[in-house]
Amino acid sequence: MKIRNLTTGKIIAEDADLADTYWKRIKGLMFRQTGSMLFTFKKPGFYGIWMLFMRFPLYIIFLDSQMRVIDIAENARPVSLNPKTWRTYYPEKPAKYILEIPNNRKLDGIKIDDRVSMS
Repeated sequence: MKIRNLTTGKIIAEDADLADTYWKRIKGLMFRQTGSMLFTFKKPGFYGIWMLFMRFPLYIIFLDSQMRVIDIAENARPVSLNPKTWRTYYPEKPAKYILEIPNNRKLDGIKIDDRVSMS
């Protein structure tokens, strides 16, 4: 699916996968070489992202129920054997959607309060 920043008009992700079931959200982007994913939840909450078995760093963009950016975790790193990398990323406010995109792409000016759409 295509994810667009409505505030700037720029495409954030061309081919994001949808994680709309429990198992898809558990698996996420594990073991992949690249990719983008939009996680959806039934209601807003403080859902965490754990980078276990990830192979590349991400931007994690947390969105509210109106698809507005409420928080951004930049350069989220995969978990390694080093305990200093054992981190779960949470939003500052309840999120209903979470967008993961590779950090080798530019954020293209995405900032808090921007509106996002999916098609």
